Amino acid sequence: MDTVRNNQDNHEVELVCEDCHHEGVREWEKCMKNPGHHHFYRYKDLTIHDLPAEWRSEENLQFVKDVGKRTVRLRLDFTSWERPDHDPFAKVRGTDATRMGTGNVYDDEVEVEECMFDDCPVTPKPHNVVTFNLSTAKHVIYNDEEAEETTVDFFYDCVGGEACDNHKECKKRMVAAWGTEVLWTDKVKDATLMRCACHDLDIFNKFKFRNAKLRLPREKGEISFIVSHPHGVAKQVTFGHVHKLLRMEQEEQPVVESDGNVWFRRSFTKALYNMDTCPGTSGAAVFSFTHGHKEDGITHALHNKCCQTCCGSSKQFNGSNVGHVHTREHGLALEIFGGSFGKRGRFEIDMWKGEFYRRFGGFLMELFRGGKSKGEGEE
Repeated sequence: MDTVRNNQDNHEVELVCEDCHHEGVREWEKCMKNPGHHHFYRYKDLTIHDLPAEWRSEENLQFVKDVGKRTVRLRLDFTSWERPDHDPFAKVRGTDATRMGTGNVYDDEVEVEECMFDDCPVTPKPHNVVTFNLSTAKHVIYNDEEAEETTVDFFYDCVGGEACDNHKECKKRMVAAWGTEVLWTDKVKDATLMRCACHDLDIFNKFKFRNAKLRLPREKGEISFIVSHPHGVAKQVTFGHVHKLLRMEQEEQPVVESDGNVWFRRSFTKALYNMDTCPGTSGAAVFSFTHGHKEDGITHALHNKCCQTCCGSSKQFNGSNVGHVHTREHGLALEIFGGSFGKRGRFEIDMWKGEFYRRFGGFLMELFRGGKSKGEGEE
């Protein structure tokens, strides 16, 4: 079996101590992992020319932009004493050092309920909030104590100050939410599902998007990307390829299921990829679509590691402790999403964004169905 080695416990959370915006910018400027950040594209300014040449189209650009709408920055100013001694943030337990990571919001179990915050600045009371689920890495959000101190920043896409031509309008678009509790968590998979609340009852209507067509080359193609908040700065996009998918030793054999007349295989997996990441990317969703290779596939994963090597190679990759792959058994076209060949010989996948996130939500539900309930089995 292929083996993966961590050169060290390289989490990808940004740890700062004072003003998180200004310190995040300073960390970005002096970053040693990706000096200059040449392969990072600012989400707010992303254009068709920034996409990899083999799948450069307006439809694919819109797809990436729509996925990015659900990517959020996570900020918390408290580290729980319950973190064990070997935890990467054990040295700041009980302090107000600011940590920043990334989360991804989806449409499962969205509800409107009465505001639960005792010190809520919104008046008068009672009033309602919308509650929703968010996925991230466990080393970003460890338990309920940390969830309750977490701010969730939607639409944090502005570089700020003089660097932005329309900073006031950018600030108006930003929306804040807050964590309320950890629903599920798993140390081995390094994943956390957190419940959040937002006073903007219209927040999910801002995610509405039209039907999208992914356009892949007929012979072979791959769409792999990560949207995140590296160093806690404005949202960025990186592109690349999945290098290798490896089975998790503790998982059962792949399950073959039928979706209409289409057969596919699902299993949890570890993923290695070359999409660039930095501290602050931990918890971001990793999305990959492949066509025309040995088997067509769709991979979801949660980013949580960097600097991993594989199979005796000295080359380093970024990676996820857990992912979910849908692979076709017979190398057929991706009919799961209504695929067809276009006039120019390019494979088109017609896919509703809502359906895409339904499948992403299904990945998270299966992931946490086997996870520990909060607080259970921790060291």
